[in-house]
Amino acid sequence: MKLQKYLFFYELFSKVEGKSYSLDYLKGYENGPVFSEVYGDYTYRIDEFEPNVDVNGNLEIEKDIAQKASFLAQILTKKELSNLTHEMNIWKAKEKDIEKGIKNVPLDEEDFNDNDEYITKNLKDLYSNEFINSVNVINIADKSFVVSKEDFYKLNSIQKDTLELLSNEELDNPVYISIGDEGELLVD
Repeated sequence: MKLQKYLFFYELFSKVEGKSYSLDYLKGYENGPVFSEVYGDYTYRIDEFEPNVDVNGNLEIEKDIAQKASFLAQILTKKELSNLTHEMNIWKAKEKDIEKGIKNVPLDEEDFNDNDEYITKNLKDLYSNEFINSVNVINIADKSFVVSKEDFYKLNSIQKDTLELLSNEELDNPVYISIGDEGELLVD
């Protein structure tokens, strides 16, 4: 599901940036938008799909946009990503059909409204690529801990065990952590 959310946000970020994008084959499901062809290929035809992934770099990929979409998918849980997509009119416009259990509900680009654009732009601008390049994400259970690359390499086994315990706490993702001057684990 995270792959689907990554693809969804990559295409929307590209759209609001005026870059090449495609919302073709976008369908509505209970957990949010899904690119049906990618889902089918990845789920049912993986042996045929993987060899055809463009490994030679012939695809035109906007790396900065891809990095932002990837980071968003890393720092939020599947449920959080799903809830986020449910806030968007492109999905909400078909919500009744989706909730009735209708499968493969086509999502229409015409339903992408000003509020969707506002949400998309804010998500895209939430983190700079410079910031993303300066941190690592540690996913434990349903928590995503964001730590500087410098502090990431300083984490010891006791601090990692503490992260395991923190993953059970009521904290909102992402959880920003750092290591203090005395070596203590700090949660922002």
